[in-house]
Amino acid sequence: MAGFGMAVAALAVAGCSIGGGDTYQGVEVPGRGVTVQASGTIRVVPDAVMFSFAVSQRADSNDAAVSAVAQMADAARSALDGAGVDSDDVSSRTVTVVPEYEYPANGGSPVLLGYRATQSFSVLLRDAGAAGDTVQAVVRAVGDGLTVESVAPTVLDLAEATERARTEAVEQATKKARDYADLFGAELGVLQSVTELSSPVVMAEPKLAGAAEVASDAPLQIDLGTSEVTVSIEARWSLKD
Repeated sequence: MAGFGMAVAALAVAGCSIGGGDTYQGVEVPGRGVTVQASGTIRVVPDAVMFSFAVSQRADSNDAAVSAVAQMADAARSALDGAGVDSDDVSSRTVTVVPEYEYPANGGSPVLLGYRATQSFSVLLRDAGAAGDTVQAVVRAVGDGLTVESVAPTVLDLAEATERARTEAVEQATKKARDYADLFGAELGVLQSVTELSSPVVMAEPKLAGAAEVASDAPLQIDLGTSEVTVSIEARWSLKD
């Protein structure tokens, strides 16, 4: 983990009376107070990788295309199993079969080339350090019929980062409210309410690759980088003279 950032925004100040609320035409009006929004952001190293890929094959018939794709999908599953990936972390996203045509340059009638079947997958690689080897094993097992769509580092264990981000958000909100109290020549009173606006938001840069880039004898390394875990809150304090 390295460093943290923060963002703060928005202020609402309402004044009717000091201390408790008053009533106006039978409606209770809140006492004088200050409401602020603040965000705490913590940078963490991702502990897992999301791996998305597709297997595809064209054949003379729908059935032949689907059968070929089924074999490639089984090869991919075997490679994932050999890498220690749990089957519960492997999910199919789409299965499609469509005709493919060639369109003559002279504008003549399209020529049917065959039928292309495609099956796409999303895989959660919980061992981030071994993600490169796992991706490479799948590419080698399937061959040229595989397309790597994305390799995106992600954060699974958010507990510690969320707690740190929440603490940072509270500290920033308190400082912001105290600064505004000073500007109005008042003293910050008691905390009246806190609302968590987002818990947590994770931002990470996806890592993209193509099959041709990873199907080589050189080991594939997945650069995890850092991800941002952000918690935003809104808090209100009373103001005292």
